[in-house]
Amino acid sequence: MYERYGVPWKRGVLFLGPPGNGKTHTLKALLNASPGVPCLYVKSFKADYRGTDQDNIRKVFGRARACAPCLLVLEDLDSLIDDENRSFFLNELDGFADNAGIVTLATTNHPDKLRCVLN
Repeated sequence: MYERYGVPWKRGVLFLGPPGNGKTHTLKALLNASPGVPCLYVKSFKADYRGTDQDNIRKVFGRARACAPCLLVLEDLDSLIDDENRSFFLNELDGFADNAGIVTLATTNHPDKLRCVLN
């Protein structure tokens, strides 16, 4: 559908609103309405004792590219992105790498914390 309408694949959907307004339920409904489409669900980029947040971001996007077409769900985006990994995340999301086939669905309770990310 993206190609048919000439919409770049680097587009996605950001669900925002206060806790309890149905963001996660809407995501679940979309996932259930997309049987057979691989889904990667990300709750954290925080690194364990091995690697860095950037390593984990690279792994997530690498896996999404390998699974494309797929849905990449970023739950609570405002808690995933911080000053240290913001630039790296944005480069993976919207940089030179081809993200054709990846539809990014993200949620946030705090859109005000994302202004510096999305501007």
